[in-house]
Amino acid sequence: METTSHASAHEISIAVNKIINKDPQTLSENGNKDSRTFIVQRDLLCGAISRVLGVSMLPDEVRNAHERGVIHIHDLDRSPFLPMPNCSLPDFEFLLSHGFQLGNARITTPQSVSVATTLLVQLIGAISGEQYGGISIHEIDKLLEPYAEKTFRKNVALYEEVIKDRDNVTSAAIKKTSKDIYDAIQAFEYQINTLTTAAAQTPFISVSFGLGTSWLCKQIQSSLLDVRKKGMDGKTAIFPKLLYLIDNGVNHSPGDPNYDVKKKAMECSRERIYPDMISVPRLRDLKDGQTITPMGCRSFLHPWQDLDGRYVVTGRNNLGVVSVNLPHIALEARGSRKIFFNKLDKVLDLACSALHVREDGILKSDLEAAPILYTQGGLGDPTGKTSVRQFYDGSNKKRSSISLGYIGIHNAMVALTGVEDWQSDSNFVALSHKILTRFSRKASEAQDDFVSYVSVYATPSESLCDRFARLDVQEFGSIEGVNDKGYYENSFHFPSDRHTDPISKIQFEAQYPSSSRGGFMHYVEAPNLHGNPDAFEAIWDTAFDKLCYFGINSPADSCFACGFKGEFNCDDQGYFCPSCNNRDEKKASVVRRLCGYLGSPMSRPVVHGKQEEINSRVKHL
Repeated sequence: METTSHASAHEISIAVNKIINKDPQTLSENGNKDSRTFIVQRDLLCGAISRVLGVSMLPDEVRNAHERGVIHIHDLDRSPFLPMPNCSLPDFEFLLSHGFQLGNARITTPQSVSVATTLLVQLIGAISGEQYGGISIHEIDKLLEPYAEKTFRKNVALYEEVIKDRDNVTSAAIKKTSKDIYDAIQAFEYQINTLTTAAAQTPFISVSFGLGTSWLCKQIQSSLLDVRKKGMDGKTAIFPKLLYLIDNGVNHSPGDPNYDVKKKAMECSRERIYPDMISVPRLRDLKDGQTITPMGCRSFLHPWQDLDGRYVVTGRNNLGVVSVNLPHIALEARGSRKIFFNKLDKVLDLACSALHVREDGILKSDLEAAPILYTQGGLGDPTGKTSVRQFYDGSNKKRSSISLGYIGIHNAMVALTGVEDWQSDSNFVALSHKILTRFSRKASEAQDDFVSYVSVYATPSESLCDRFARLDVQEFGSIEGVNDKGYYENSFHFPSDRHTDPISKIQFEAQYPSSSRGGFMHYVEAPNLHGNPDAFEAIWDTAFDKLCYFGINSPADSCFACGFKGEFNCDDQGYFCPSCNNRDEKKASVVRRLCGYLGSPMSRPVVHGKQEEINSRVKHL
């Protein structure tokens, strides 16, 4: 294939003018960015230029496929023109325990839980400028435990100076430490949500927790939930995304040592949508017995062992995603499954070519381009590493992942079969699995050609659901049941507008993660369950048995004008209170799950197709 070496001034001018002329599609593609602000406008301008230059680096056939919407090369505003890696699971334990250089300051090991959480925010801000995508903190309760222990020891020493009775000293120190932990977690949440990174947005942070059973771990867990439930001035905090790990014998059932924290987690989720639930047994089924925290909205790393055969979870990352437009290929095939699979094989080859461009750029980049990740320990001990390639190649081969994504299994199946309710036909369901088997086969065939592990990724498609559908309407016209709704369905999900019940949805979707191990998530839509905790727990427990990564979308809107709590209505002008018709974003809190993460669409509108998908969601109860 021939590769274009440069982008034309005309192409750059078109991209820049979309920002200058406030093209709504361009300004709303990321629901986590407020395009009214200078910093976001500047980032969008820079991103528009980087996107054009990045596209020009692609082979001609790959570029054409992207521009037609046959494939989508994610985050072109960040890579490959700037060879940034994608989502990460940094080794925060190494960074905190060994210290690090940040700017002009050398930071040493923190001596308290409050300093540890503050340093986490500093690290997150720095890493956000060195990559794109989400940053996850693996088991933050266990990570912070030693620093909470230091705080406790300080408090014991403090009270020993004024209290003679040892039991009273311990009791007072525990009470003070519990308050210190809560204050540290509250500061952490406020700092994250008030931080604007180099990417002109709040850092996309996820934290997992729940399995630590010491009193300090439980206090950290409870503080995370109490702070989130309280809200920030009455509003639901968007970040960090809370991931509650549940395991048998730890916190799943009454009598488990952490079951009281699970009850608190469910109460918080009913009030604030987060935390989402991760079933540790199901996760271990998929990940060779390992507990691996997802990155971003749903990206999962594969199990990886070092040279000594030890499983290593943190200090790893993803290098990028290219997604395939399955409905497009199905529409081109005009009902012929033979043509469909022939075309799919060719498109998967194009997607792998695009992934090669991205990986090659990252491997050739300089260590100094991402110092926290590469020279300070974000991707593990940097000792002996003299090039970026050494973090991914050599003894660390396949340590990171790179992903083949897909969107719209449902829409593609309707195009191939002509049946909208294909989920009830076992032969059609088998066909959907055959499609994903093709992805797995291509990923397996491509492994030796990549330094990274090629994984199959069930793409969340925040803005992509709109882009693919819109381009396909232009090319094929409006096809009923396929592309006529303004959006394509998320990955393998049961269609948003079709009625079902939570159990049926869970059972149907449980078939698919085994063929999409590089990233997946499930959720159900529910009415406000604040007054029905038993129903909420029944759904969580069913998901625990069947699924790995799950959330319940239950309305968490508030009107500060009239006091209404429940679910706001939405029309062509946006969201409004059903009680008093309030539309003032400053006097309300509206939160929706955009894909794997939450957004505030009342104040930060999303692309048209994603809003249509949100509006079409039916309740599963």
